[in-house]
Amino acid sequence: LVNIYGINSHALEAVALYYQNKEKVSGNLQSIFTSVLTACAHGGLVQEAQKIFDEIPEEERSVKIWNILVSCLSSLAENRKEEGWNAFRSMCTAGRVCWTKLVK
Repeated sequence: LVNIYGINSHALEAVALYYQNKEKVSGNLQSIFTSVLTACAHGGLVQEAQKIFDEIPEEERSVKIWNILVSCLSSLAENRKEEGWNAFRSMCTAGRVCWTKLVK
């Protein structure tokens, strides 16, 4: 449901639903984190994306999740390009998508 809100330009609803249910979430956590962070990125919710990312346990932070954060920080917030670079440098593996977002 978070993903459905996100892809239909309802980022605030996606984030609200995520927070309402985050303690009850089970199953594919990667999919849930990806959905809510993508909703934030598409909705321009840069600070919310950073907050959610910071709450994700280290072991759950896949390259895909890092890419979404870097994309959000570097593409949506011109004044936060440096934060995008810093997040990129923190990654254990740099994906091609991540490089693309930083070069833009």
